[in-house]
Amino acid sequence: MLLGGRYRVVGFLGGGGEAEVVAGADTWQSELPVAIKRVTGDARRLAREYTTLRSLHHPALVEALDFVVADGSGFLVEARIEGEPLATWARGRSPLEVVGALCGAAQALAHLHARSLVHGDVHPGNLLVPAHENRAMLIDLGLARPMGARGAAGTLGFVAPEVLRGEAVSAAADVYGLAASWLAVLAGEEAGGTPVLAGLPEALRALSQSCLKVAPGSRPGAMELARRLAEVSGLDVLGAARPLPQVPVCGRDLVLARIDGLFADGRGCVHIEGRVGSGKSSLLAAAGDRAVVQGFHVLRVEGGSARALPLLVARALSVAAAEAAWVRELGADLADLAAHPRLPAPSGRARSPHETAELAVVALDALAAEGPTLVVVDDAHLAQPDLAQALAIWRRRVAVPRLVVLTAGEDAAEAALSLEPLTLDAVREMLRLAYAEERPAAEAERLRALCGGWPLALTRALAVLAASGKSALELEAHDLELPAPRLDATLVALAATDEAIPEAVMRRLQTQQCEAQPIERALV
Repeated sequence: MLLGGRYRVVGFLGGGGEAEVVAGADTWQSELPVAIKRVTGDARRLAREYTTLRSLHHPALVEALDFVVADGSGFLVEARIEGEPLATWARGRSPLEVVGALCGAAQALAHLHARSLVHGDVHPGNLLVPAHENRAMLIDLGLARPMGARGAAGTLGFVAPEVLRGEAVSAAADVYGLAASWLAVLAGEEAGGTPVLAGLPEALRALSQSCLKVAPGSRPGAMELARRLAEVSGLDVLGAARPLPQVPVCGRDLVLARIDGLFADGRGCVHIEGRVGSGKSSLLAAAGDRAVVQGFHVLRVEGGSARALPLLVARALSVAAAEAAWVRELGADLADLAAHPRLPAPSGRARSPHETAELAVVALDALAAEGPTLVVVDDAHLAQPDLAQALAIWRRRVAVPRLVVLTAGEDAAEAALSLEPLTLDAVREMLRLAYAEERPAAEAERLRALCGGWPLALTRALAVLAASGKSALELEAHDLELPAPRLDATLVALAATDEAIPEAVMRRLQTQQCEAQPIERALV
């Protein structure tokens, strides 16, 4: 049996209290190893953890891949990290080596704090060191909550005094927890207690004491802590202050509000139009994440794939209920469209694109009758005839209850929402989230001037800043060559499945490669 019609459980990783974690494999992604977390309590806790992780792309945080609701329980699917707890990894290592491994975790906390969130449960058991690496990752955001929330939560021995007193939680509580964690690990304690500071290098002892001060306002911020950990351990201090190369969608609040309205109505079809680099794909991903935690089946395909529609139907079959009558009724016909273990052997009957489209539409309508369903099609302007026909059917008919279709592409004819360049305020917000702190206004102005306000170019600029350590004010147009077109990913996916590359995809790729110029010329 597959969890959510997709994930195969292959082993047990651990658990205790209200949560357990099992090892899994993603059957939609060539048996990709995953970790699947389940809590016995409220599924909304896992949903919050999923949305928090999806808003962050930090190397010291585990990547959230999916959120599945099955049999009334929520399951958080994450990348599986092979490693060992910080306390185990630290045995036999020097204090400076141990705290040096925590620079990234401190940065990750800073990025949480920049989003007005606190981790809420920083302790040694939630610090994992991946195999063959010397950096710790921060795991388990199950107790993450907004700053200002009240109520004691966390692991005894690592909870800040003000939290135990019932005061509003702040970023300073996470800083306290991280310092208490490294001191416990250095003292050889698995949990709790107050280790002796004597014997630590003077700079580390002073930093530890500042993080454990009773007054929250007297503790350093998480980003300042990352810098000071780098200093005392002899690491690259500038590296501790470089931006994240990827941040959440910014400046698209009105578009996302329109999409949220579709989810609330539970029906409808919207097309998002935008030029190359306008952020269509990121917006679709963000919309899909919002739908997942609302209980939607989310089925994503790339319009440029020659077998996008059969893949869409195969995924619908995977997530359908085991007793779904429509699978039995349409089984023989669907077998000719999508190879799937639940179907009989295909007869080999050839169908026109219109017949194929109508059959797929019936199947997706039937899935929506089981539960709310979101169909996401990126690069819809590259759709093959069968998928194009299906999209045309969905767009022109009366909306089907519990079925939402969201497409994006460069064609304007069907556009309901158009993506324009980001405003200066949106670029400022991108920088704040990337650095986890406010940046000079001149940096946002410089980046917007260089990139024209287009999200793809801005993301490229953040990647250059992260790799080079430069300030945005030091960037020149020649630093920002346009990256390879996003269609490269489509070609890689097609090559992996031995599909013929559609002529339309090849033409578009060749056009984009010819257009790739320095941003100063290409985006003005």
